[in-house]
Amino acid sequence: MGRRRRWGQAEVAAAAMVTAAGGSWALQPLLLLLSLCGLCLADQGNLPKPKNVQVHVMNTNFTLKWDWDGKCNVKDCNVTFSTYHLVKKKHFRVWQKLSGCIDVAATMCDFSSAKLDFLRKYKLHVKAERGEDSSAWSNTVVFVPDEIAEIGPPSDVQVEAIDGLIRINILAPGSTDKTPMWEASDFSYLVELRKNGSNEQKQIKLASNNERIDKLSPNTTYCLRVKAQLNAGEKEGSFSPEYCVHTESADANVLPRPENVRIHALNTHFVLKWDWDEAYGENVTFLVECCRAYDKKYMASNCWHAVPSCKEVTTSECDLSSEIWFEGTYEFRVRAISGTEERAWSKEITCNPSKDTEIGPPSKVEINLINDSIEIKISHPGEDTNKSMKDIQGFYDLSYRIFVWKNTSDKWEKCFEDEHTLYTLPVSELNPETYCLKVQAFSQMSNKSGHFSAIKCITTEAGNNPVVLVVAVFFLQHCCLQFYSCFLLRCL
Repeated sequence: MGRRRRWGQAEVAAAAMVTAAGGSWALQPLLLLLSLCGLCLADQGNLPKPKNVQVHVMNTNFTLKWDWDGKCNVKDCNVTFSTYHLVKKKHFRVWQKLSGCIDVAATMCDFSSAKLDFLRKYKLHVKAERGEDSSAWSNTVVFVPDEIAEIGPPSDVQVEAIDGLIRINILAPGSTDKTPMWEASDFSYLVELRKNGSNEQKQIKLASNNERIDKLSPNTTYCLRVKAQLNAGEKEGSFSPEYCVHTESADANVLPRPENVRIHALNTHFVLKWDWDEAYGENVTFLVECCRAYDKKYMASNCWHAVPSCKEVTTSECDLSSEIWFEGTYEFRVRAISGTEERAWSKEITCNPSKDTEIGPPSKVEINLINDSIEIKISHPGEDTNKSMKDIQGFYDLSYRIFVWKNTSDKWEKCFEDEHTLYTLPVSELNPETYCLKVQAFSQMSNKSGHFSAIKCITTEAGNNPVVLVVAVFFLQHCCLQFYSCFLLRCL
């Protein structure tokens, strides 16, 4: 009735204005339009518009909140709210209803069901409604989900105390969502650990969701909570609830875990070493397991497998060379075995072959005096084992530094760098003299310098003729394949 009555008043007012204008029917449409516009403004003024509209995103949960200054509360006023967002069509944009936020009888709504693109920019606004009346639109809110999203606490944290350490398994924030905002592999984690009854906390960074915390006191209750970090800490999540576990008492009769596990890598030779107390007897053997870091992080939680060459090892080291390729990253662990007793695994150690390996000295350096020149033959590091470093990805640019000095001096006289097969260095008016040299391989691609070769010396013949020092780098397996472009660098 109220709506019909106002329309009637508007029409009467319009007719009166036309009559006052001398019955000019030409003005009637304009005057009627003005009256209707006045009616629209009057209708929008009946309900206050929503204010302070805010979007809150946590993981993939989207919530919209706003304030409303009505003379009564929303329920008593029988007011609802509707939200529209701007959608781009082929040649134009149109405001469409936002799923989950239409005819809402509260000053908030959940639009997680809208299935928004996390990287797209969105615009939305809200209006109040009561029957056929509606308020003016709120101010437009602009947001990109990925930019404003907060990281929630981990979806689940499983904590277990075993063998004097804490094993922790973390389910990434939002991983139970149908379409997660982030991949589980994008996260690292921060653990706050304390002894029960103490406020002193220790922060521990975890690189993956399945880690262990060691070096703990026996027979002690520890409490911890976890939060996720994105992009190396650029964005941090909320902490999980606190979890408490009790470590077991130390048992002198139980085999300890191998400690100080480390890898020595030279060229393509990789050896795993660890510390062990020989007082535990001669019947102890060791088992080494390997897991590719990619499999552990992206594919399988149980990615560990025994290294064939490291089963029933009786020493505190084993050769991993057959297990490692230069592509990828690996993790290794070792445990002690005595009869049927198997001790807990050591702390895992990560190996990135390209970064961790050292370039060894050249496999062979030969020097010979031929006529008026010194000839030097160099074999690539690792070539004596048929695994030349020149064949390894990241070391294809392998080159050499050659240092030359008189045997009577402690300072080198000449230093040159070259990857070419022939290099000459003029040396004029030499007296009979003994010259020494050493060679070092280096790779600019991997930013590594290798070990020096053994020092070798040779004595030149007397004479006034210039002696030419010739450096011939024989590529052995590669000389028939291709020649590399040369470069001459000033020695540092």
